[in-house]
Amino acid sequence: MRVVELIPGLTTSPATVAAGRGIAAAMGMAVAAVRDEPGFAANRLLMPYINEAAAALGAAVASRDAIDAVMVGGTGVPMGPLALADFIGLDTCVAILRVLEGGLGGAYKPALLLVCHVAAGWLGVKSGRGFYDHQPAAAPQALPPTCAAQSTRPHPRNAPSAFSSAPPIATSPSVDGITPRTATRVSGAAAATAYTSASTAPDAPNDAGGSASRPPPPRGDAAAAAAAAAAAVAARRAAAPATPPPK
Repeated sequence: MRVVELIPGLTTSPATVAAGRGIAAAMGMAVAAVRDEPGFAANRLLMPYINEAAAALGAAVASRDAIDAVMVGGTGVPMGPLALADFIGLDTCVAILRVLEGGLGGAYKPALLLVCHVAAGWLGVKSGRGFYDHQPAAAPQALPPTCAAQSTRPHPRNAPSAFSSAPPIATSPSVDGITPRTATRVSGAAAATAYTSASTAPDAPNDAGGSASRPPPPRGDAAAAAAAAAAAVAARRAAAPATPPPK
């Protein structure tokens, strides 16, 4: 602003007024002497202008942009009334209008749209929103590291199973020709019977008087191996002498 309203009071001396003019001139400002009335000169003229623009917008006489464009292009002002109200502060405009209404009458009553904006907290530039949206465009935010890691994690349905990465089961030596591969193809009962029979059968003596390990039966189907083990047990029982019953 390049003008100062100089308002002398009832008891203000001419020397004080002259001093005020000198200060304003030193600041490069023009001086306008105004009587001490509600709103002085600037607000008494400006606030009804802004208030009527808000009332016209509330009554859908024209859009926000159309109202400001008409006043900028038609009267040569640098800023439309609604944009100017945002920079002043809508709460400040309502407060000044209340003062004018109280001192000069109901013609200065704030427009309903102004009051509603203030009640909603839309105060203009200082709150980020008024008749215009003054919030800067939000930049896209990067995902936090934890979220980014989760976003690249495969879906559980497509993830490898815990068993697929488990180490292979260690193989054990064959027992009477029943290797672990053969044992996996027989039932649990048959495998247990064959293993117990083979481990409890005595070794046959050899020609040197010692005991020699029985040669393993030829590898074949699991059923044949189980049958061979069962036959060996039956032959051992048949060759064993009968034990007399206790007296």
